[in-house]
Amino acid sequence: MKKKSQSYLEMLAAALGKHPETAAGSLLLFCVSGGADSIGLFYGGLELSKRMGFRIAVCHVNHGIRGDEADGDEAFVADLCKRHNIPLYIKRLQFMYGEKVSEDALRQERLNAICACARKVGASAALLAHQRDDLAETFLMRLLRGGGLRGLAGFRERADWGGITLLRPLRNIPRSSIIEYLESRDFIWREDSTNSDLTILRNKIRQQVFPFLQREIAPDVSEKFAATANHFGELFDYVINDASLLFQSFLKMKDAIEWFDLNDLNPLPDFIISEILRLWMRRIKGISLPPSRKSIEALMRMIREGQSGELLRFGGGVLFYKDFQRVMGFKTDVPQSLAKSEIIKRLAPFLISIQNQELGLPFFESPQTAITVERQHIPYQTKDMSVAMCSANEAPMEAITIPVSRINFPLSFRTRRSGDGINFYGVTKPLKKWFIEKKIPVPLRDHCVIIADQKGVLWAPRMPCEMFTPKGDETVLAVLFQ
Repeated sequence: MKKKSQSYLEMLAAALGKHPETAAGSLLLFCVSGGADSIGLFYGGLELSKRMGFRIAVCHVNHGIRGDEADGDEAFVADLCKRHNIPLYIKRLQFMYGEKVSEDALRQERLNAICACARKVGASAALLAHQRDDLAETFLMRLLRGGGLRGLAGFRERADWGGITLLRPLRNIPRSSIIEYLESRDFIWREDSTNSDLTILRNKIRQQVFPFLQREIAPDVSEKFAATANHFGELFDYVINDASLLFQSFLKMKDAIEWFDLNDLNPLPDFIISEILRLWMRRIKGISLPPSRKSIEALMRMIREGQSGELLRFGGGVLFYKDFQRVMGFKTDVPQSLAKSEIIKRLAPFLISIQNQELGLPFFESPQTAITVERQHIPYQTKDMSVAMCSANEAPMEAITIPVSRINFPLSFRTRRSGDGINFYGVTKPLKKWFIEKKIPVPLRDHCVIIADQKGVLWAPRMPCEMFTPKGDETVLAVLFQ
């Protein structure tokens, strides 16, 4: 029977050997806190480096919230690296002693510090010491919180954070194997006093829930939970691949704007859309760090429940805008402190160019534009439109025809105004309501050309060209937009 320490080393070697970043000559950054798991990873890596040929550097993160105890951990790791002639890089976070910080916030800042260190020293990967029992605990915690597919997959053996590869070679190795290895070699480690704080959910699960489950339900419950997390991980990998393909297929771009048609997204399940949105936000922001869960949830709500005209603002000048047909995203230097209406006004040229691609409505580049045409000035022509008088049966089929007898000149080609209404086959309604019914979005509706006279609106976009059904020999105004 093989020694348990040898069995641990073989499991670790197999886990490391799967990744090209651990090839001979590569520099690996081992993240060492001083606890049993990270010390097991350090010593195991130290032994295997002679066989596998990779080089080792160590990063130690001092969070600052545990005072003298954390300083003791730092000194312990420094002495360890000095004895084994291993380069050490210490990162101190800007938290205060005793400060109450969430596990997620600590994790984010710790990973940011680790990746900054890996980038600085040129490491091919940073190695974290999360092991199988941690995975089982994480799975149960996220299950209790109602986690989705991404959450139930737990932390991955291989991940990316800020462009740095993170490896967790202990992910499928139980804590007991690590402890047995350390004890067989008389290696010592540090204990974190906060691990006994049962107000912390992870500690309560580790010290109370799992012992109960192992005693009363299944002795191998930790192994089973970890295996279930692995199953979710395999499914999640499939979903990520599918989401990536859909992202590439559905994403549309023009100038500085990217968008998805809602008809493409709406049939998809939420977990697929959420992964598409993660890919999209990372692309627009130009970063490799994953966006926050709150950001993705806000975008999802806008897609599923938001009204046309909804605007979401994120840091770094990133904006998302929804209309009737699509959700658009872009990065802009428009100050986000401006009112929503002012932001949309400044972005109108870009938005209109997208919104009008399919609608093809006549519009003015500048809102509040008006062109007045007196009867004696007809025929009238510009590069964008022509106005003529002719009999109804001579009018081009694509022309908007209005009986001259119904027009109270002068004629006005303009954008909408407050109080505008239309009479559509005897039914009078506000012009705004008409635009909403016809799914003409803001800001396009503020630029659309309408035809009006002294009494009001004669024609608005999406009204039939032959709205007034003129008789064959009746004199009509024939309007053609280019």
